[in-house]
Amino acid sequence: MAVFATQRPDAKSLPTGISGNAVLRFCLKVMGQMENDMVLGTSAYRNGIRATMFSRRDLGIGYLAGESDDPQITRTYYVDGPAAETVVARARALRQKAGTLTGHAIGDVRTLKAIAASVSLLDDIAAVVPTGDAKVWCETVAARLAELRPDVYGGWDGERVTVALKPFGVRVTQVWGTDAATGKGANRRGFERAHLIAAITERNRRQDAA
Repeated sequence: MAVFATQRPDAKSLPTGISGNAVLRFCLKVMGQMENDMVLGTSAYRNGIRATMFSRRDLGIGYLAGESDDPQITRTYYVDGPAAETVVARARALRQKAGTLTGHAIGDVRTLKAIAASVSLLDDIAAVVPTGDAKVWCETVAARLAELRPDVYGGWDGERVTVALKPFGVRVTQVWGTDAATGKGANRRGFERAHLIAAITERNRRQDAA
């Protein structure tokens, strides 16, 4: 089941060939007749189906069309910050009881500070990303780091590398690369080597200034 969400479902943001097949529609507060009819269908506003009537206090409330013969005002589940914390706490307790907590969640991996005290993370990454790799996937770096220092980086994945690079300002985006196993090209999360070197240069500058 495909779900499309946009504040203005015009032909540019959602092609009519797709929107025309969207039978079930839900419209939260909109600002005008045009936006109203883009979501709920032509002439909906003229026929009294007006999502413009909702106020900013009507959280999660909107017009639902396509579920019954006539559009109806419906409230979805609304979760604020405190409620979300309660949900997360309960989910953690259930996972802990089931024995499915792993990794950072149970604190069985060393923090970045601990790693930084024993090795130079940026230098290690630079060591496994040669000059010829202008762009590299984070998952590739994780595998290379595990080979370089199994006792430190064993079990690391692409997400761990992404988190580790964030404090140093190395921007992780979608980069093009080739899968070594299949030989096929793809876009995956990674970074440019130039950004890594820039982070190392900045770190060295700060150390020299200190």
